[in-house]
Amino acid sequence: MFRAGLITATFCVFLTSVSAQTPYDQLAESLPDAASSLVHWDAHSQTSTSGATDSTKDSKSQNKRMFGMIPNSRTVERSAYTGPIMVSQKFKLTTDYFSPFTLVFVGMSAGFDQAFDFKSGYGQGAEGYAKRFGADFTSGFTHTFFVNGVFPSLLHQDPRYFRQGEGSAGSRISYALSRAVVTRQDSGQRAFNYSALLGSTVSSGLAHFYYPESDRSASGFAIRIGYQMLSEAGFNVMREYYPDLARKIFKKKK
Repeated sequence: MFRAGLITATFCVFLTSVSAQTPYDQLAESLPDAASSLVHWDAHSQTSTSGATDSTKDSKSQNKRMFGMIPNSRTVERSAYTGPIMVSQKFKLTTDYFSPFTLVFVGMSAGFDQAFDFKSGYGQGAEGYAKRFGADFTSGFTHTFFVNGVFPSLLHQDPRYFRQGEGSAGSRISYALSRAVVTRQDSGQRAFNYSALLGSTVSSGLAHFYYPESDRSASGFAIRIGYQMLSEAGFNVMREYYPDLARKIFKKKK
């Protein structure tokens, strides 16, 4: 969980330094505690950004791979919303997991775990690394499968990320982070993101079958849920800002 928090915090700080907006002028509107308040807060945010410019309306020009390697099929422009996607399309989103980026990310995660002797029951050496890699890969896949496919289909929720695309750095980062707990129903209404919570919970529970015995505690179970939710929030910040980064840093057109 420390890894996800560090990556998310670092990325957020970096984004505020490159944003053309005044940073954090709306950050005081922090996320409410209750799910109902979160949904109400998001409705206000939706209204305040309803006048999107033409630069945010062309969803077809949205980069489908961030930095040339990170799959980005889940990201769409909020102003380009055309209705819900089918169950088959929700499950198709899970196939993004099978990408070169996943292998790199999981490889680094397994190396981090081994360096600090996390999942110590797997031991050290090549065998220990292979077990950590397999466990991390499986955990990431089950999370993606349940969060993007299974529960959105059962609960009629939309697993995609709808960019805010404009506003201050504070409001956009707050919005992106909040998508871990607020989502859109297939009907278009905002709702608590039960798909993310239940998907993370089931994925973390399944890890009990292949994680070392020392990591099968209640605290380990809770930490895994928190790590997966925080990782999703961090990637949402990246999804929100990538078109801006590509335009400003890499001199690419959106």
